[in-house]
Amino acid sequence: MDQFRDVDYLDALDQIAPDWEHHGGGSSMPCLRHILVLATGEANPRVDVMPFAALDRGIDPAIDAILVDPLADCDIIYTSGTTGAPK
Repeated sequence: MDQFRDVDYLDALDQIAPDWEHHGGGSSMPCLRHILVLATGEANPRVDVMPFAALDRGIDPAIDAILVDPLADCDIIYTSGTTGAPK
């Protein structure tokens, strides 16, 4: 999500991982390779950011057949417990 109310998540990402649009997490987050953004229409669009809607374009249908361990970690989602800015 790019923005919610007055919180601009892309600006926050700019502060912790400068130039993330071109180089993933850079030296501050070297394991970060891809960032997908769900555009809310509230923030100014970033040209070099892959929109969430582009995920299903050009995907090989064979990928759906790959089995995954149901106990494997899938997502780590940070939340502050509210819709406000993280504390």
